[in-house]
Amino acid sequence: MGLFDIFKKSISSTNQNTIPAFQEILIPERSEPQPPFIPTSKEQIVATGYEAYYKNGVLYNVNPRNKRVSLDEDRQTAYDAQYIVLNNVKYDLEDANSIASIVVPRYDDIKGGMPHTTFDLGYILKMRVGKEERPHLAVPLAYKTANIMMASPIGWQKKDYYRLVVQLWSIGEIAYGDYLLQELKARLPVVLADDEYRAGNKDVFRRELNMADYFNTDYLEIPHETAVCEECAPYQNRVYCISGKDNRFPKLPDFIIENKGLHCNVRYYSFIYYEGRKITKYKFNKNGDVKEVELDAIAHSNRPFIDDRSTIEKQKYLEWKEHNDKRLEREERYYDRNNWIEKYNSRYEYYQIVNKLGEKAPKSFDGYMKMKRGNTANYQKLVVLAEKQGIIINNL
Repeated sequence: MGLFDIFKKSISSTNQNTIPAFQEILIPERSEPQPPFIPTSKEQIVATGYEAYYKNGVLYNVNPRNKRVSLDEDRQTAYDAQYIVLNNVKYDLEDANSIASIVVPRYDDIKGGMPHTTFDLGYILKMRVGKEERPHLAVPLAYKTANIMMASPIGWQKKDYYRLVVQLWSIGEIAYGDYLLQELKARLPVVLADDEYRAGNKDVFRRELNMADYFNTDYLEIPHETAVCEECAPYQNRVYCISGKDNRFPKLPDFIIENKGLHCNVRYYSFIYYEGRKITKYKFNKNGDVKEVELDAIAHSNRPFIDDRSTIEKQKYLEWKEHNDKRLEREERYYDRNNWIEKYNSRYEYYQIVNKLGEKAPKSFDGYMKMKRGNTANYQKLVVLAEKQGIIINNL
């Protein structure tokens, strides 16, 4: 039995009453007019006639096929394919009804464990969604891709799912984007949590407790990390007895249990102890070079609960925190619904200006946005001309 099989069996046996059966998100009836097709990039999808072949959600061939290279090197054909042939059924990605009729694969007969990400049908369709700007095709494609991604054993992250929602917002399908996000959050509360890092950390903690139960071990390890805060530092680099029955190890603290792990840059592992087993600690020299030191698991787990980080480790945490804060700022902008709606509205304005004002319009959308953000004198003149043509300009 492979690790992937053990994981599946562990999760299914310990959570069979908490994990709901897969239920496809259905496209609701349209409640507002379909928005006009407004190109958001220079790269447009064309009907190629190419075919990509999948079995149980995993790519195994393409047509036309360049037999001089591996399928991995030739997979661009799958990205550009107009047709997918899934379990011997052919679907046309240029037809909304055909897209909606795709049967979500269950990935039941995968050989050798987890599928290669870039061969996964969900991944390949996710890439296509990011380029599909025609509303009548983008909506069914985004919804179908979301369902296929949920069915896949690949651990898709928050940004992967948001890519589908963001594309709908970007082309003016606001209500469909909102509904898809609402349904994804209901089905994937951990992945789509507002603080997905913290929610994911809690989920890993829960999973490792399940793994400990599956392997019939009463121990959990929090290994040594080199970038943790002062609150988490005393708890790391220890082995804990989950039940508290083995007094050679500290009992897993209530603080960790109630908090579902620690909030910082920390991992968790179910741990099988045997006499003399060691745990690893990282040590830095004056130059910042690190080496691994093996320490007795019992003795080191019972050291005082204090912040014993070195000066270098404290600095590394500050560097990690600065990097993480910047990442969170970028992600906050990416997940901001209003940001994408404003971009759509501005793009809609620009194309109306181009159509009605001709040569008096800015030469590019980027140029228009630069004028608009700067509220320049030329922009003010443009607003007057636009309003005379009945074009409504929204303020940023």
